[in-house]
Amino acid sequence: MKGHIPTALGEQLRAWRVRMGMREGGAPATQEAVARRAGHAFSVRWLRELEAGRGVRPDHDRLTALASALGLSQAELDGLFVAVGLRTGADAAPPSREALADLRTLVSEIPSPAVVTDLLWDIHVRNEAFEGWLPGAADSGRPNLIEWLLFASDARAAFGGEWHSRVHSMVESLKFTRLLLKDDAPLEQLLESLRRSPEFALAWNSYPGSHPPPADSWANSSASGSRRIQVLRPVASPSLRLVVITALDDARAEVGAMRQRVSTGPLY
Repeated sequence: MKGHIPTALGEQLRAWRVRMGMREGGAPATQEAVARRAGHAFSVRWLRELEAGRGVRPDHDRLTALASALGLSQAELDGLFVAVGLRTGADAAPPSREALADLRTLVSEIPSPAVVTDLLWDIHVRNEAFEGWLPGAADSGRPNLIEWLLFASDARAAFGGEWHSRVHSMVESLKFTRLLLKDDAPLEQLLESLRRSPEFALAWNSYPGSHPPPADSWANSSASGSRRIQVLRPVASPSLRLVVITALDDARAEVGAMRQRVSTGPLY
């Protein structure tokens, strides 16, 4: 049975071809070039039909070969599977108690500020160092980082001149998530709340949302200029992200140690 392919996915695939070409210093990669890069694991016609949103069979092997040819991250591959229906809503479901318990233990042992959020930026786990770095960010009944960033009076002071860039990059991430999680009630409720902010509307309208953000919104230096924000994505819990704020000199060693503790993949 042929799958139903959402039309927005075609725009995303074309954007990934553009990115593939830019990485190689040239024009957008053609469908033929992508097929060659994949070792002809799929035909040019199959890719053309997929991008056009017409019913083709979106099987695991061909999509994996396509992702490899395009240079997609694991998170982007996960999103591709969600978009074509190969992965169910379980990938976006609330994390299990076991997963949260494991992450709670890990986060408690990290000396730097660390927090675990889901794809909607709801906070599930944080350590004392994080609460000291962003006081008040996890105080509400349903702590959400982007709501705190937009509406808390102390959020602007915490990020200083980087506040606007943080807002825009988080909104980009959220808009891309909406492309993957169609008709998700919790996401739509969050968006309804965020629309009260003029800054949110400006950021939302300035980002097309048909391709992934260039990097995770927290994956750059913080406002202090002396810290690096690392984002890890537990493969066993694809709906979660682990964010760790480290001193620049300690970032590589600390994140390397965590990678030995948990199986992770890059985050879009």
